[in-house]
Amino acid sequence: MKKSFVVFFLVLVLLFSSFSFLSAEEETDYFSLALSAAGLSPEDVTWDMDKLDRLNHDPFRLNWFNEIWSKPLLIPQITRQMTDRISIWNSGDMGNELKINYFYGASKISGYVAGFFDQYLPAFEYDEELPFTNSLKEVFEYNNWGWTDRFEEKITNFENSVTPETAKLLAEFIFSSKHLQVERQRVFDGVTLNENLFQKLNNFFMEDDMVELYKIAEKADMKQLFWANCRVVFSVQNIKNAILDGTFDLTNINETFLTPYGRITLNGTKSNDEYLGENHMLIVDTIGDDTYFGNMGATNSLSNCISVIIDLAGDDHYEAESDSLPSFGGGVLGVGMVLDFEGSDTYSSFDNTQGSGIFGTGILADYGGNDKYNAVNLSQGAGIFGTGFCLDYSGDDEYYCYFGSQGFGYTQGYGLLYDKNGNDTYTANDEDIVNPSAQNSNHNTSMSQGCGFGRRADITDGHSMSGGCGLIVDDAGDDHYSCGVFGQGVAYWYGVGVLSDKSGDDEYDGLWYVQGATAHYAISLFKDEDGNDTYTAKQATSIGVGHDFSTSWHIDTGGNDTYNCFRIEENSEGKEVRKEGGLMLGCGNQNGIGIFVNVGGDDTYDAKSGRMYGGSYISGNTTPDTIRNEILCLGLFLDIGGHDTYGLEKCTEDDSWYEPSKTRPGIEVGVGMDANSDEAGGLVDFIW
Repeated sequence: MKKSFVVFFLVLVLLFSSFSFLSAEEETDYFSLALSAAGLSPEDVTWDMDKLDRLNHDPFRLNWFNEIWSKPLLIPQITRQMTDRISIWNSGDMGNELKINYFYGASKISGYVAGFFDQYLPAFEYDEELPFTNSLKEVFEYNNWGWTDRFEEKITNFENSVTPETAKLLAEFIFSSKHLQVERQRVFDGVTLNENLFQKLNNFFMEDDMVELYKIAEKADMKQLFWANCRVVFSVQNIKNAILDGTFDLTNINETFLTPYGRITLNGTKSNDEYLGENHMLIVDTIGDDTYFGNMGATNSLSNCISVIIDLAGDDHYEAESDSLPSFGGGVLGVGMVLDFEGSDTYSSFDNTQGSGIFGTGILADYGGNDKYNAVNLSQGAGIFGTGFCLDYSGDDEYYCYFGSQGFGYTQGYGLLYDKNGNDTYTANDEDIVNPSAQNSNHNTSMSQGCGFGRRADITDGHSMSGGCGLIVDDAGDDHYSCGVFGQGVAYWYGVGVLSDKSGDDEYDGLWYVQGATAHYAISLFKDEDGNDTYTAKQATSIGVGHDFSTSWHIDTGGNDTYNCFRIEENSEGKEVRKEGGLMLGCGNQNGIGIFVNVGGDDTYDAKSGRMYGGSYISGNTTPDTIRNEILCLGLFLDIGGHDTYGLEKCTEDDSWYEPSKTRPGIEVGVGMDANSDEAGGLVDFIW
């Protein structure tokens, strides 16, 4: 009898301690425990797609978006698959990263799988005796260019002076370029490709008639676009691999040829060269500190649809002379690439540059040295109906931009900035105000550092365009990130934005919509996996906050971290006063979902606003006929491990907090918890 009473008593204790998460010491599934305070389970954290389908539609949404949009707890797992694969592809030396991994991964994430193996691309057919000469002759004839006996003699003499493997690889590059030219028209149905269209696309965000671009984009066959581009990318990769194994040899070679696609320059003898102008098809330079002055390594016109620079050595300088054309890894209606093997290099250019693709592919890959990247817009890994990669494999690097850069994906675009190691600095300028933000006109709209962005037009012309996928991945080093409004793992209008930093003592500075934030039907994830990190977000909707049917995650694992959630302003008397940041640290707003998770370390939260630490807020009509009363709005704050310091009395160590909603019970849910245990338990299922 006594034993039965003890069992009954224990059952009662468990039943009536649902708000005391830590009473059962053996339980380590803190994520489920935190949700249970509000009467939820992980299975409840989902959205009804039948209800969400009442909302906006356009033809450009990422084909996998709705699946994870409706299942917010899948987001960390899906995005980790993306970021981990990028790091795994680059775990060795200068291997096949361009050939299969990046390009196929980009096409897959964009929803247009194409070009996994080069053996399935159109077969490279060539003349055994003179492959380069005859491939080039076909291009001349196809473009109605004059082919003279004198020119043929020059090409033949060159070909006889290089190794057969070198000649064959150059012939493959020519063959692939012609393939792109032929296939490119098939990308568009009923659209006339001309220089006027090239300029419209090149000035995408400056174009007055976005409805016209919308209609052009509707006709684009994105599968065919990837198919058209990947043959060129693979041929460049083959040259790169041959350079590494010594079978592509330009010893004693210094030649220049003019082709229908631009100038070919092959230099294996002269050091410290200066390359000037535009309209270059291929430059291979093997020695010296070189200067590239002009818009090259990028498509400069409809006819110049392929432009590639391969530089093997030296501290090189790349400077664009015009802001009206792409440069240095900019691909508009074609492929632009720069591969720099060694040296501390400087890249200085304007827009559509340093790894930017608009209905094309742009790649900048730098393999050594402490490099400096300076650009304005659409740079350093940016894609608009295309693919942009900025890849750096070593050194302490500096990245500088204004807007739409450093891992930026616009509609049906994929933009990636990947940095393998080094102590790096990522800056989206917020001092020179050229693009004032709607949130705060004293700061720039950045849309950078892992940003997915779309065009919202439901309140204007109705031609909305869902956002693309933007990622910034840094594998190692003590890094510093700074931006204005919208940056550091953010998304807007059905876009997907990811920031992943895998180690180091990092600093993050931003104003508003930063460090894991979203607005209007979007998805974002911010993840820092190791190190003692410092976060500064000065205004609302930051650090794990989802707004308006969006989901945001902010995840930090390891280290003693500091969160500064305020700003200093001058009052009317000229005195500096502290202004609290507002909506931050794991909050849902207007049927958004915001999740903040920090695992391990002694953390300090200098954050004193009441709208923080797991809040949920919906304003507006409470009558039954609004969707805002039907879709979950969730804010979740979770700190596991360490001894932490908080800025609000309601947040205490080894405890939880939850205030039930009086107006929308079960819909408007905000909860927070601190657990001193070093174990994450079932949390792993969600964040790993």
